[in-house]
Amino acid sequence: MNGLATRPRTGEELDRRIRMEWAVRQVQRGFKDVQEAALAARVPVTHLASVVGADA
Repeated sequence: MNGLATRPRTGEELDRRIRMEWAVRQVQRGFKDVQEAALAARVPVTHLASVVGADA
């Protein structure tokens, strides 16, 4: 499980989930580091790091 298993309830939650999934893919493919991807996706660095299993 990757930490993104819950269904979003609002448009805002859906938007955040899409941005988080994008950031996770960027980190996993090696295009960006965790901090860079979190900044680009406008998500908390600590949340992204916990999803991808990295240190913030």
